[in-house]
Amino acid sequence: MASAAFLVPNKVGWGQFQPVARFQEFDADLTKTTTKQYDGGLNYVIDGHNARISAVYALDQTTHLKDENKVIVGIQAQF
Repeated sequence: MASAAFLVPNKVGWGQFQPVARFQEFDADLTKTTTKQYDGGLNYVIDGHNARISAVYALDQTTHLKDENKVIVGIQAQF
């Protein structure tokens, strides 16, 4: 797994934008299956880990299966 993110220093409204990228690879020795996932997205960080909104596009590539595209939207809030 490798990931990178950059918190843009300028505030926009309540928070800051954070572009993110991630690559993951999973190898199953017994089934000889490999899964690779590529993610690219944008977080809107309002209060660190306490409040953020995320949107991510993901591409999954698994041996012997059709590629899968996903769009993931999430909200994180802690009180």
